[in-house]
Amino acid sequence: MLEDLEFTKRDEKILYIADAMEKYKKAGISGKANFGERPVVLIVDVQKGFTSTENPLGGNMDSMVENIKKLIGEARRYKVPIFYTRVAYREDGKDCGVFGEKVPTLPKWFRDGGGWDGIDGRIAPRQDDFIITKKMPSAFFGTDLFHLLTYLKADTVIINGCTTSGCVRATVVDSMSHGFRTIIPEECVQDRSPGPHKASLFDMATKYADVVKLATVLDYLRRLPKREVLQTPTAR
Repeated sequence: MLEDLEFTKRDEKILYIADAMEKYKKAGISGKANFGERPVVLIVDVQKGFTSTENPLGGNMDSMVENIKKLIGEARRYKVPIFYTRVAYREDGKDCGVFGEKVPTLPKWFRDGGGWDGIDGRIAPRQDDFIITKKMPSAFFGTDLFHLLTYLKADTVIINGCTTSGCVRATVVDSMSHGFRTIIPEECVQDRSPGPHKASLFDMATKYADVVKLATVLDYLRRLPKREVLQTPTAR
C-alpha cells in the first residue's frame, strides 16, 4: 500500500518550494529556455472526462479551460498552429498496456468514441487544427507529433492542459528532450490536487521548461509577425 511507504508520511523537514528554489539556484539549476521564433500551441488532453466533475478521473478545471480559450484565440490571430491531444482506447482496453494496469479506470472511461474522450466543447478544435490521439502520457510517444513539428519548422512549444503531474509533465520532458524551447503558461495547466500540481510546476520550471504567466505568453504572441504557415493534412 502507498500509505505504508516513507514518501507518503508527513515530514516537517521538507523544504517549502520558495526555499527549495534558492537551493536549486545555488546549484546552478536555474537556466532559461526562452521563446523562439516559430511557436506552436499544444493542448494536452483537455477532454470531457478530465474537465467534468461527473467523471471520477476529472475535476473542476473551468479556470484552466477559460485561460486556454484566451490563449488559442490569440494564437489563431497570428496563425500559430494549434495541436490538441486526446487519449482514447479500444473497447477491450488492451492498447492501454501497463498504463491501464496502473490506472485501471483510464481505458474504462476513455474508450474511443465513448463520449468522455471528446475535447471539451468550450475549446473545440477547428478544421485546420491538429488532433493527435495518444495512448501513453507523453504526446510524443508513439505519435507523429515530432514529425509534424519539424515539418512546420517549429522551435517553441507552448504546452498547456491537464494533468500537470501526468501527461503535461511527460510531454514537457519529451518536448525539451527533442530540442524544442518549451513554455508553460501557469494559468493554463491544472491537476486534480494542488500538491502534485505545484511540485510538478517547480520540477518543470527548474529543469525542463519556462513556467511563465499567461500574460507573458499573450504578449509574446502579439509581437509575432502575422504569417502564413505550411499547410499539411490534419492529423486525426
